[in-house]
Amino acid sequence: MSEYGINTVIHPVHINRELHKAGLLAIREERGLELLDASASKAFAVADHQVAHVYINDPSTTGQVYELLKKIKGVALVLDKEAQKNHHIDHKRSGDFVVIADEKSWFTYYFWMDDKKAPDYARVVDIHKNRVMIR
Repeated sequence: MSEYGINTVIHPVHINRELHKAGLLAIREERGLELLDASASKAFAVADHQVAHVYINDPSTTGQVYELLKKIKGVALVLDKEAQKNHHIDHKRSGDFVVIADEKSWFTYYFWMDDKKAPDYARVVDIHKNRVMIR
């Protein structure tokens, strides 16, 4: 028994990378590695498997973010606050948009564009295999 519905997925969706490419995600560099700066971002995603909450800090980008999210391959639904009510997921802390992946896709938390600048935690922790990886 699990709270997860297990399903084979084959297509990773790097939703924060898409926001990054669109100039909506802020990155800061520390010790030569990139870190996501949520408070300085115009928009950012908190992704977990097949659901992502997208938070908007700059309301003037809401339409741009919505259009971008709808066009990402692997996205099945983009729910604004009104649509979240219809799905009974309109929690006060839910994202400005809740994004649902299609059945063969899953959202990653990856935001960096260059693997050499990936944050240190991206190199050592693999929670899906329940082990620490040292490379």
